[in-house]
Amino acid sequence: MSAKDHVEPILMECGTGFQPVRTRVENPCRILRFAQRSRLLCAFSLALFLVAGCQSAHLNRSGATPGTSRKPRPYPAVAIQRIACVYDQRPWLNLDSHGDRAPEGFWFRAFLDPGTGKGVFADGQFNIELYEIARGPGGETHRRLAGDWHYRSNEVNTIAKPGMLGRGFWVQLAWTDPNIVGKEIEIVTRLEDKFGNTARAGVKRLRVPKYES
Repeated sequence: MSAKDHVEPILMECGTGFQPVRTRVENPCRILRFAQRSRLLCAFSLALFLVAGCQSAHLNRSGATPGTSRKPRPYPAVAIQRIACVYDQRPWLNLDSHGDRAPEGFWFRAFLDPGTGKGVFADGQFNIELYEIARGPGGETHRRLAGDWHYRSNEVNTIAKPGMLGRGFWVQLAWTDPNIVGKEIEIVTRLEDKFGNTARAGVKRLRVPKYES
């Protein structure tokens, strides 16, 4: 048997497993180029799979992907009578990369009640206002608007599972005024439903913590 007719097994690296393939070793460089192209094809397919997985992981609960023009699907039109807002004992958000303890925002859970005592997902617009409270020399109260946010209900994250209060929204808001730290604040939450009715939640008063650096 001559070297031209010599046959040896080659292991393919792509596919469901390693399978021996018999081929004539007429041009070793050609076989090497084929193996290199196979490795590149596998790496490219893996990269596409990982990119698709990352994009699907960044889908928010309303179904919209950040950075795209696709709008989230609106909720049904329901007349809302009241809003129940539930705050944690420490409803503060730390959003900066410095790792300090000073908060940069707050969060709460909101439940839209159509009169049944249970929260539902309904089309409408959240209007949330943040006021800084200051006391005058005579004890009078002064309110300064320090932030306001306006979002459609289908743009706000939702709570994954319904609870005792029904289905709810997970509202997270960041303020832009650093002077809020250490101050007393009031949070006013309203929702204007699809029919033009405005439901109001009870005013929430909090004191933003201030930590010594």
